Parts: sequence; structure tokens; C-alpha cells
Amino acid sequence: MLYLGRNNFTGTIPSEYGNLAFLEYMDLTILPKLEKGTVPSSFSNLNHIIELHLAGCNLQGSIRTSLITLPQLLILDLSHNNLIGTFPNVISTTLTYLSIFNNNLVGRIPTLLTSYENLEDCDLRRNRFDNNLPPTVCSSMCDCDAQTQSQETVLYDVYRAAQGHMWVNNTGWDNPPGREPCVGNNAQYYGLKCQGGIVTQIDLAYNKLNGTISPSLALLGGLTHLSFSGNRNLAGTLPIILSNLSNLKILIISFTSISGSIPTEYSSLISLEHLDFSHNYLTGSLPSSFGALYQIQSFSLQNNLLSGTFPSSVIIGFIRSITFRIDSNRFTGPMPEPFLSSYLQTINMGNNNFTGTIPSHYGSLISVSSLELGSNPSLSATIPSSFGNLRVAYLGISNCRQGLSGSIPETINNLTTLTNLFLNSNHLSGSLPNDLAGLINMQYLDLSDNKLTGTIPNPTLYSPSISLCSYADNYFVPPYPASCFPSACTCTGQLTPLSVASLSSSYSYSSSSSLSTSTSLSESSTSTSSISSPSTSTMASSLSSTSLMASTATLSTSSSLSSSSSSSFSSSFTTTTTTSSSSSSSSSASPPSDDRAVCAVCLDGPKDHVFFPCRHLCACEGCTVVIMAD
Repeated sequence: MLYLGRNNFTGTIPSEYGNLAFLEYMDLTILPKLEKGTVPSSFSNLNHIIELHLAGCNLQGSIRTSLITLPQLLILDLSHNNLIGTFPNVISTTLTYLSIFNNNLVGRIPTLLTSYENLEDCDLRRNRFDNNLPPTVCSSMCDCDAQTQSQETVLYDVYRAAQGHMWVNNTGWDNPPGREPCVGNNAQYYGLKCQGGIVTQIDLAYNKLNGTISPSLALLGGLTHLSFSGNRNLAGTLPIILSNLSNLKILIISFTSISGSIPTEYSSLISLEHLDFSHNYLTGSLPSSFGALYQIQSFSLQNNLLSGTFPSSVIIGFIRSITFRIDSNRFTGPMPEPFLSSYLQTINMGNNNFTGTIPSHYGSLISVSSLELGSNPSLSATIPSSFGNLRVAYLGISNCRQGLSGSIPETINNLTTLTNLFLNSNHLSGSLPNDLAGLINMQYLDLSDNKLTGTIPNPTLYSPSISLCSYADNYFVPPYPASCFPSACTCTGQLTPLSVASLSSSYSYSSSSSLSTSTSLSESSTSTSSISSPSTSTMASSLSSTSLMASTATLSTSSSLSSSSSSSFSSSFTTTTTTSSSSSSSSSASPPSDDRAVCAVCLDGPKDHVFFPCRHLCACEGCTVVIMAD
């Protein structure tokens, strides 16, 4: 007895098994990771074999007569393979059970099967046998409804279920059953491709399909490509019976209104290379049995309502995957690992509810060029130092809020291929890595909204191609590179920052563009000024000094609000400022004529919201007027 079924063995079935002359029982059922191959010719030597189970072994080629006529054979299971050719004209007289379910056999079912008295049950379904089924065989011991419906009848069912009269293009489909969809390799219907008179591809993407997906599609055993993408009015659920399409390599049902769960039975589609169920309304968890889809190269489930823990068995099974996208769902639990594919290029697991840490194993995925893990607010993680081993062009771990903390590892400097780095809206702290100058290919850099400290290198010095960078809402010290604070400091000449003061503020905004702000410093002595500006006016404050000291510092300057400046907005603004007793009396001043002496207080949020003070207050060298404007 040899029982090796339901494992992840690779390679092919060893021909040496055929030398086990006294073997009576062999079960190799469901070995999905075997390479495509044939039944070893040496199996014709198994003269004592009684039961032979070879279902789901990725077998190709024809059925050997020497195999099906073994003298002691009682049970033979060759189902769920890719066997081709015609059915042999002779079988073993001892055979009691035979299954060739879900293969690609053609021709006629031999009537001689009725002459085998010991044959009690046989399953000949899901093949490509002729439609003229012998009633003496199919009405007695065998299930042989392989294609009891003609292809044109099946396609007409698809047409009716998806309301074909409303399609953009329904050429050929709008005829009643009777018109052949294929003439040799030539398709007669829109969206079809044929081979040898068999429908092999259906592509009805963006064709305004409505209604539902017809289960009759499962009768088209020759299908290798099926796409219903971009039909937003296509609804219902995924038909379970589509799992019978064993030759399917590409299955795309995206950007539709399909809902419900993903059928567990789809794990039997072991020929699938491209699976795309993105942008639908799918719910429930992902079946752990999907790890059997070892041929998968592209796996896309983004933008659904899927939940639960992502099964690690699926990740382990995807040994050939190139693209892996499960972003914008509701997955929970730890981030899936380990990825074993050496072909991976894109991983996107952002916008979920994963918890725990970011696996350091991800740093070993040197084939990956794009890695997105952001918008997982429930993480309690740091950036693994192993990420310095990556060769990514895109790295995104933003919007994790309190979930991502710690410092940016020095190893980030090793990512010389990096063009896009997004670490914004987290809880990162500490100073920037010492040698960011190594990131010479950087184009987009966003480190805003963290708790980073220290100085900022001028990005134009280390990456001449940089087109967008943001360090806003951190605790950096000067000098600030102007190119990364365009909305904060708009002036010519050298920038000199105002220090961050110990200020508290409260503000409100209404649709009538009314904004009130109350600001206080930690000392005594109060001055109050109120101004209401028309839509063509601006707000300015004249400062005789550019020093706002931190913590217990004072603002030793006279301040006033002026309505003459080049930037305008409509608002009502009230400011109450408590300054040191050493403050001078209020006075007003007009904006200087020298542009270098004019700077802007940076704005947080949308353009119609003004927050004062913001975290970064910047002024130009010699600045005497601060304009609170966009």
C-alpha cells in the first residue's frame, strides 16, 4: 500500500513506482504542485494493483491502454486532470469503478462499456465528448452528461441571464440557439475565441452586462479565459459550479456588483494563473484551501468587504505569484507570511485591520518592487531594519497613526532604487537617518505628520529629480529646505524659521467663512485686537523681531493686524494675545516693498481652513511682515 495523497510534493510522478510489482493500493490523489506530466509507462507493470487513485495530479496526454487494462484493477480514478484524446476501446474486465471526470477527452463514448459486466459505476462527465451520447451507456451505469447542452445553448443561457439585449455589443449572441459559435478557430460571437470548434475564451468586459452570471458556463469545459470585468450592473453571487472549469487559467470578475462569499470549491481550479475579484462586494473569509492554487501569478481581491484572518496556507501555496493585492478589505489578525515566491513584484495589503508587527521576513523579498502596508491603524509595529535589504521603487507605510512608532532605521539609506517613500501620518520619532544622500532616485517623499526631530537635509542636494516632498507637522529644527515647505514659506531669499512657541489655540470654522481663534502665551499682560475683513482683504501681523521662544519664552514685539497685502480670503478673525509685561505698545506697519521680507504662516488642512499657530512657523531673512494666507 502506498498512500501519498493530499500533499505538496513537486516534480513528476517517479517512474520507479512502476517497479513495485506486488503493490495492490496506490493513492496519489490531489498533488496540485506536481509539474505537468503523463502517467509513467512503467505503471503497466503493476500487475497486482487493485486500486489506483491519480485524481488531481496535473496529468496530461492520453489514457494508456496498458494502464486501463491492468489484470487485477478494480478501481481507477483519473479525474481532475488534463487528459486528452479519445477514450480507449477496451478496459480491464475486472474494473468495477472508473472515473475520468473533468478532463478533456473527445470523440464518442464507446458503447462497449455496456459489455463489461463487473463495471458498476463510472463517471465520464465534464469532458468534450460528442453530444450524441449512447443511451445504453448513459442511462445505465455511467454518468456522462459531459455536454448534454450544445455550446450555442449554453451561450444563449449566458445571454439571457446577463440581459444581453442591453449589451453594448451582442453580435452573434442575439440569435436563438442554433447558430454555431465557432467555425473551426473562427468565433462567430462577440467576445469569443475558439480553437478546433471549442469555445476557449469569453471576454465581455465593459459591455454593460446586467443580471447575473449563468451557471451554465460550467458546461463549457474548454474555457481557459473568462472575463466579466467592468460591468457594474452585473450582480448576484459567484456560481459554485464554475469550479468545474478545470482548464481555466484566467478568471476576471472585477468592478461588478457581485456579492456573497468566495466559494471554497474554487480551490479546485488548479490551472488558474490570474484571479481577479477586485472592486466588488464580496464578504466573508478567504478559504484556506486556496493554497492549492499553486499556479497563481496574479491574485487581486482589493476593494471588497472580505474579513477574518488571512490564511498563511494561501501565502505558502502561492509559489509562482507575481502580484498579490488584498488592500481595502477588512482583514484582521497578523500580516500573512511567509511569501515563498521568488517572482513577487507587487504586494499591497494596505487599508485593512491587521494587527501585531510587520514581519521582518518581508525584508528578504528582494524581487519586490512595490510594497504597500499603510492604513493599518491597529498595528503595533516599527519599521524592520531588514527593509534595508529590499530593492523596491515604492514603499508605503503611511496612515497607521499610533500603530507605527519608533525611528526610521538607518538601513533605509540602502534603498538606492527607491523613487517613492510614504511614511506620513504615523507616530515615528527620532532624527532622520544620517545618510539620506544615498537615495539619489527619490521623486516623492512624504514624512509629514509624525514626531520626527533634528535637521532636514535639502532633498534637491541628494535627489535632483525630486518633485514632491513633505516634512510638515514634525518637530524639526532649522534650516528648513524651502522645496519641502512650499505652502509654509513662500518668499525669495534665505529662509529663517521662527521657533515653535508654547501656544495653545482653539478655533472654529463655519460655511460662512467665519473663523475665530484665541491664542495665549504663558505670561501675563493682555492686548486684544479684532478685525473683520472683506473678501478682498488680507490679514497681516507686523513683527519687529523674528523670535518666538519655546516653552516659557515671551513674544517681545509689538503686533498689529493690517489689511493691505496681496493674498486675500474672506473671514472674521478675533485674536486675544497675552504677552510678557515687557512688551511694547501696539503699532501698525505696512508690508515692505522687498519680497524677501514677506513670508507666510503655513496652513494645515484644506485651503478654506486656517489654523493658527501651525506647528511650523517660517520667515524669510529680514522678514518684518507675516501674512496669514494661503
